[in-house]
Amino acid sequence: MPGFVASAWFGLVATAGTPDHAVRRLNTEVVRALSASEVRATIAKLGLKPAASTPEEFAALITEENTRRAKTRLNTRARP
Repeated sequence: MPGFVASAWFGLVATAGTPDHAVRRLNTEVVRALSASEVRATIAKLGLKPAASTPEEFAALITEENTRRAKTRLNTRARP
């Protein structure tokens, strides 16, 4: 299918209503962990590319991916 993109990613999410300070603290610690060379090396050995973002950037990625995948399902008539 022209323009088809397949991707996979992993991330952490919290329950709606989680206090902003808790989300920010979790994000800070994950970013710190992902900056450690040993963590990056372990992730790379799995064939993955470690990347960190802000909670807002991750929320935007989820929205974009959901929109893109919904269009693909409609265009191909695939069933989820």
